[in-house]
Amino acid sequence: MNDYTQQSQRPRRPYMVFAVVLCLVVGGMLGACADLIREPKRFEDRPSAAAVDEYKEDTQHDAAMSSQKDEATDSNKGLQIKPPVDRESMSVADIAELAAPSVVAINTEELVQDFYGRVGTQPFAGSGVIISADGYIVTNDHVVGNAQTIQVTLATGESLDAELIGTDPSNDIAVIKIDGKDLPAIEVASSSDTRVGSTVVAIGNPLGVLEGTVTAGVLSATNRNVQSQDGVMYGLLQTDAAINQGNSGGALLNDQGQLIGINSSKAGGMNVEGIAFAIPTDTVMPLVEQLISKGEVQAPQLGIMAFDVTFNMQMSYDLPAGVYVQAVEPGSPADQAGVQAQDVITGIDGQSITRMRELQSLKNRLSTGDTMDLTIYRGGEEIDLTVSFGE
Repeated sequence: MNDYTQQSQRPRRPYMVFAVVLCLVVGGMLGACADLIREPKRFEDRPSAAAVDEYKEDTQHDAAMSSQKDEATDSNKGLQIKPPVDRESMSVADIAELAAPSVVAINTEELVQDFYGRVGTQPFAGSGVIISADGYIVTNDHVVGNAQTIQVTLATGESLDAELIGTDPSNDIAVIKIDGKDLPAIEVASSSDTRVGSTVVAIGNPLGVLEGTVTAGVLSATNRNVQSQDGVMYGLLQTDAAINQGNSGGALLNDQGQLIGINSSKAGGMNVEGIAFAIPTDTVMPLVEQLISKGEVQAPQLGIMAFDVTFNMQMSYDLPAGVYVQAVEPGSPADQAGVQAQDVITGIDGQSITRMRELQSLKNRLSTGDTMDLTIYRGGEEIDLTVSFGE
């Protein structure tokens, strides 16, 4: 059954303590990150996966994609997270020497539309990390998700065209691929093995012109839920390593030179310094494996048609912020758990949610056989339901 898509405009929430900016360079803009980067309106944006939870079966891909999936099987074998290495902490210089060859600069062109409706191309830039010797690269969705062309520059200075393999907008992760062999793939560690206060190193392409820039700091905190202009990002790593525009998609490394996160955003503002965020590898790598093998993240489906509760709905019907359930597929996991039409989903696994994008972000991290606890507003009361995604 086809997806149902309904996106609604909501006022920006007043409780945002600071603006979180995606560290993406807009062509020609070399200033420091401001309070909020307002990206130009894109022409022919792809529909957001955060607009609706599907009633769908697996998406059918064309023959070329099917062939590519077969070829990806061997690549996935090299993506497993490695256990902690038994060696002393490395110096920042040694970490940079080890890992910098695995970090690339990414330059894209996107179709944009100006205030007068005129359409043109706009250059953007970011970073990426080589995760397999045959050319798979992980980066952020906001770096490449809307790109018409993608060019990757290796640490050697060689530039290559790249192909978009797949994206997960709800978790801001994307995979691209270049043709190559024996490329310097990064070693990946579990983000949960890194202690708060330990040394971390960021490598990326700040300002779109400073490829291979190395900055260092400490892991300031883990499991941060951060409000951005696109919704809440869950379970992020926080660091005081300097992150700037163009660092998006770059590497956050532990003191062994192993990848523990993909840099994605920073706190902006005149009175804010040293607060940046990365998506942990424990979140990234399961998504990457699906993107490489399937071209998309095929998370378990709730079986609902739903959309964000609008400000007018809150005022008119005394509803809380959350995700409004318009319909429930009979026999689906949501139906079996007791979810009903006109319910408002306000939380998942103890995390408050206010947008469908946030629901998708948390759900896309689950697998068949997992469970998910929902907080539901129904008839003036909150109830808790547990959804089981059967084998």
